[in-house]
Amino acid sequence: MTSERPPHVALKKITREFLLPGGGVRPVVKHSSLDVTAGAFVSIIGPSGSGKSTLRNIIAGLDLPAAGHIEIDGRDARGARNHAACMPQKDTLFPRPTIAENAALGREVQGVSKRAARRQARTWFERFGLEGFKITHPCELSGGMRQAAA
Repeated sequence: MTSERPPHVALKKITREFLLPGGGVRPVVKHSSLDVTAGAFVSIIGPSGSGKSTLRNIIAGLDLPAAGHIEIDGRDARGARNHAACMPQKDTLFPRPTIAENAALGREVQGVSKRAARRQARTWFERFGLEGFKITHPCELSGGMRQAAA
């Protein structure tokens, strides 16, 4: 007997189109469905403009589909933002603050005090291979280390 695990992330007939200047729409994702079980490693591969980033943004709650829906652990997650983190293609660190200060900025924007945000950020430095680099600036790190800090 096999036990099939329910999907952790389920995209159901997702459609996303963008309005064109002067009228009309450009479909980017059309009736796409995807089930991902917890712990699975998934890559979405396709040519530029095929909707990879659009799907990622919909899953992360940064964009909304024109049609279809998304579920996380069986619950509607359309527009929810508390279940995913996104790594931009280019690090978006500010040049003047230290790496620790940059790492804490997201929590500070969410209303966490500077002191608490920096304390929380420091707990992740060893895991991301940045122990010993807290007081350095982005220009002093390799591209990979900047990505990890971001």
